[in-house]
Amino acid sequence: LGEFQQKAVRNATLTKAAYRIGLSRLICIGHRKWSSAYHDRHNLQLMESLSSSLGADLHASSPSLKENEQYQKEISSVLLQYENIHHTSELSDSTLSNITESVLACLFLKGIDTKTNAYSGGMAIGFIEEMELPLPEDKDRNTNAGYPWFTALGPCLDFGYPFELDQKWKRTLIGVGTMLYCHRDVMVDRLDCGGRGLLKLLQSTASSEVVCKMLEENEQKTKILLFCALFDDSLSGVTGDDDDDDDDDGSSSNIALKEARENSHIEQVTRDDSSTITLEADIVRAALLRDTLFFVGNYSLSLAISCEFYHRYPNASSGDMHLLLACACSDDVLAYIAIKNGIHKFMYDEESDTTSKILAEMMISDARGLELWKKKGKEWILSGGVEEFRNRCQMIPCSKNQDELYPKYEGLAGGRFHGHRDKLPNDMSEDLAFSMKAIAGSLVLSLGLESMWQCLGPLFEELLILSPDDLRREYSHISDLPNNYHRGRR
Repeated sequence: LGEFQQKAVRNATLTKAAYRIGLSRLICIGHRKWSSAYHDRHNLQLMESLSSSLGADLHASSPSLKENEQYQKEISSVLLQYENIHHTSELSDSTLSNITESVLACLFLKGIDTKTNAYSGGMAIGFIEEMELPLPEDKDRNTNAGYPWFTALGPCLDFGYPFELDQKWKRTLIGVGTMLYCHRDVMVDRLDCGGRGLLKLLQSTASSEVVCKMLEENEQKTKILLFCALFDDSLSGVTGDDDDDDDDDGSSSNIALKEARENSHIEQVTRDDSSTITLEADIVRAALLRDTLFFVGNYSLSLAISCEFYHRYPNASSGDMHLLLACACSDDVLAYIAIKNGIHKFMYDEESDTTSKILAEMMISDARGLELWKKKGKEWILSGGVEEFRNRCQMIPCSKNQDELYPKYEGLAGGRFHGHRDKLPNDMSEDLAFSMKAIAGSLVLSLGLESMWQCLGPLFEELLILSPDDLRREYSHISDLPNNYHRGRR
């Protein structure tokens, strides 16, 4: 997946695909090509003036035909001025690549139901299929069933992935599920307990009763994927091998790669060690699947949070969006959310050293945050206190009323732990952040992107309701992020 992400969607590839499908013709007229309105302050002001002066006529409750004709004449006049003045003789690859990504975003956002916030994504997927982005190593573009390579058998937007129709994925799930239950005494008893606890938590936080019911049904594929997401222990902790490797950071990917390289050596081990070897080889399979869940969850969380911010703050600039995203899903924030909501208790290695380290930092940060709230004379960072907090909340868990909502992330300050201007060391937050993204990936594949966000979105709500101006005003003196991402142009 990482290789595909690097090769198939880099700027040069997107530019070639854009030329191939004729996207450049949408912004080219003869030998002239449009350039950004931001490059010409006069034209930018002209267009903004047109929008403000004619917007009222456009949205009038019952405009007359004459007014509509007048509007069309005036806007045609301004566009003619813009065309005569504002053009460029060159269209760089980076510009066309950026335009391609912008068009893709527009198509995706256009496919979201504004009333239900349901994702369809049909137009965006069709656009990507037309682009025919290359697969790594020139792999076959089509599945055995003859479906388009990109969509496979399901885009995982409004529903989970149809594993039963994909033989490779089906075999993978069956294999991992069989492995887990074959080693029940080592792994599954603890994972089963953690999985039940996590499902119960998600049911209590989900903002949709439909999703609550889906979690209650608890299909086998959901359990297997969640088990893999929760399996955060290293091979040494399972097999009894206490040798430390200074070059290994303990992540599931490094473990899996290390063990995969040793497969040839494993086959030569005596039969007395066969049970240990089988366990190690099986754990590699679970680790590789967990890395896939992380990859899916990483981008899925960013996409869901970005869409949420786009609809909540329509006037936000690109700098604002970067700030909001950084303050909502940095590693520190994800680790904090995991511990604050008790998700760390459901992990296989619930007593890891990283958890104890970050817990100590959280206690200090929470104390500092509460002290700041008390100085303001309120129970929240903003002047309106709890009342304003409740009024701003939009994603409310089905199990709670609005009057039962209280802010609880006092230790977070602009995407950082209160008292830390910079990011925490990786050995504190990285593992828990990885686990949170793996959990998100398991929910996307089993339930779909929309349902994943309805499960996890309420956990982020306290961060989503702070606008870019709120973050800069309240946390610029505490965190480095509000100072790193300036407002910029809209």
